[in-house]
Amino acid sequence: MDMPAGAPPEVRVALVARDRRFVRVASFLLGRHGYAVETAPSPRGLISLLERNGADVVVVDGSDSSNAGAQTAALLATLERPHGLVVVDESSDVRPLRSRAAVAKWSSFERLVEAIEHAYYETHGSYGLANIP
Repeated sequence: MDMPAGAPPEVRVALVARDRRFVRVASFLLGRHGYAVETAPSPRGLISLLERNGADVVVVDGSDSSNAGAQTAALLATLERPHGLVVVDESSDVRPLRSRAAVAKWSSFERLVEAIEHAYYETHGSYGLANIP
């Protein structure tokens, strides 16, 4: 999916996961797709990552904990700057966390990219930070 004109050239993604294999694979593939990727091992580690580098979209692995996505959503709600949120999970039948995108962890990489782009434009478009056609 191409980014609309006026969108920032590089979307910053914070990847929150303990699964080292998923972190390596997702970081590599997202980086090749043009995203700037930073990682944190847990929702707690996300706080310092966001303070240091910021992020436009947070991708959290919900496989480790049934409430990791909810914890991350609650954390993001307390921050001044808007952040998109995508939850990945081992299950092939992932249910979204309220209005947040959810993707099966090892599904097609394009599904993850689409979810990230959707979360970015949904969050930042409503704050006037991106131009949506």
